[in-house]
Amino acid sequence: MAKAMAATLLCTIVRISDVWGRCAAGSIFNLYRNMRCMPRTNHVASWPSFSLYDPFAPALGAEVNNAASRVYAVEGSCFVLAPCATVSQAMIDELCDRPDKHALLHVGGGYAAIYGPDGSSIAEKLPPEQEGLLIAEIDLGAIGVAKNAADPAGHYSRPDVTRLLLNKKPLRRVEEFSLPLDSVAPEEQEQGATALRPSQAA
Repeated sequence: MAKAMAATLLCTIVRISDVWGRCAAGSIFNLYRNMRCMPRTNHVASWPSFSLYDPFAPALGAEVNNAASRVYAVEGSCFVLAPCATVSQAMIDELCDRPDKHALLHVGGGYAAIYGPDGSSIAEKLPPEQEGLLIAEIDLGAIGVAKNAADPAGHYSRPDVTRLLLNKKPLRRVEEFSLPLDSVAPEEQEQGATALRPSQAA
């Protein structure tokens, strides 16, 4: 058994713990790559406050981004800690000097969560405006149970369709190329333009 904590305030500190969690949430290829190379038991998401542009930009909101964290837990068969920052009234007073700015940022936005390898929420959530810690008791044996039920990066990941290729050959960092237009001599360009003029006039 081990304790897992996700903070609504300490997202920049928690980010240090994310040694192996550098692939984009929801990207099945990155998950496939990382699960094959380095099987993991946990991932730290580290989200900013979800109160910015709420409710005008759902893509930046808690529902969409925590869904991405939950999908990561299921696809990676791992525990996901999803700490989240909060916005205080003091921050609002400092940043919002006009009514239109108040409409784009409000107090709260903290939706920290901890997800199990089966996608279940395993920690009691805090109110959006409250700073604090989420604490959950985790059983690493739950990873094996989750993989038996659904293992998208494992036994049915379709290796006949998807594979990871490693090219060890040194490559040039800058490659020169030219468009077809660049390969035409200036005289030929002028001749082509002249040939078009009579038809254009007609």
